[in-house]
Amino acid sequence: MYAIDRDINVAYGISQWRPDPLWEIEAGLRYNFFDSKKNFHNLGPRLSVKHRLTDTSNLRAATGVYYQYQHRIPRFAFTDIFTVSNDEQDESRSIHAIIGWQREFLRRYSFEVEGFFKDYHNIYQFDQAFLPELEETGHDVDGDPIFTNTKGLFDRGDGDSIGLEFLLRKDSGALTGWLAYSLARTNFQFDDTNQARSFSPRHDRTSTVNIVTGLDLKNGWRKLRGRPKRADAGKWSIGANYVYGSGQPITEPGSAYLIASSPSQPGVNVEFAPTLINNVRLPAYTRLDISLTYFRDFGSWSMAPYVQLFNAGNRKNIWFIDYDDGGPEVDTVGMMPLLPSLGVDFTF
Repeated sequence: MYAIDRDINVAYGISQWRPDPLWEIEAGLRYNFFDSKKNFHNLGPRLSVKHRLTDTSNLRAATGVYYQYQHRIPRFAFTDIFTVSNDEQDESRSIHAIIGWQREFLRRYSFEVEGFFKDYHNIYQFDQAFLPELEETGHDVDGDPIFTNTKGLFDRGDGDSIGLEFLLRKDSGALTGWLAYSLARTNFQFDDTNQARSFSPRHDRTSTVNIVTGLDLKNGWRKLRGRPKRADAGKWSIGANYVYGSGQPITEPGSAYLIASSPSQPGVNVEFAPTLINNVRLPAYTRLDISLTYFRDFGSWSMAPYVQLFNAGNRKNIWFIDYDDGGPEVDTVGMMPLLPSLGVDFTF
């Protein structure tokens, strides 16, 4: 097959082989061509193997090489920025290795456990020295410099992730949903940052829990009364989504020093010097969302009006912290509080 997306050209092929009913092997090869200030040509092989252990359980493994030409650059506050590969920043490459086991039981439940390892190359961040040696490439009509490249602006690094994930699902009945738990660790390493020692990036979370559930009110009531489930053109359902994530790492100040102002501007400023990169963590993040939905099927189309409470418990999750220049006081900046919303989904 062949596909084009703006400046990205992709060709890929897949081959499947089943030596017997218990084994399924799939191999693939993907070719990427990215047209930027520098042309990138990459081949990414893929391989997956699935073995059926019993009628209700199977074992699977997969590996592959993946390339990405868009780089997420963390900023010191607020949102991150994105840049693309060019003559100064190479493409990012990642090697994935995954192994998992799945089993179905009691006809409507399934349980999965999966372990993974990912190796990253060519990840970027801003130069931590704050003194990039940018090169001017021209001047505008007012004589101000123009910069059209990012040479010296970013540091290049490598990283890896390792983790274990568990998933319990229920896909049928009046009550459906899933429960997932992830135990993971991500490390980055840059030659010019943190004395070349590895550190956890801001998005790293050691533990993550997700619980998603939905209850069909009519069929739930029928089940309590011992009556069989049946399909209805319209139905009410209650949904809940709970998220828990252990705290994200941040860099805290290790010391402070005073800077005296000039005689014309008397006063003293307080500046902070950081400790090791991301050596402490924020408090855990947790949130509960609740929704009530009415679904109506009209044959060729359907609609589902809903009301939702985002962060129903009004949890004061911390986005980042700010240190007061006048002393050791710490100000916390929170995320979104309780937020109600109304909407309608249409499907044609």
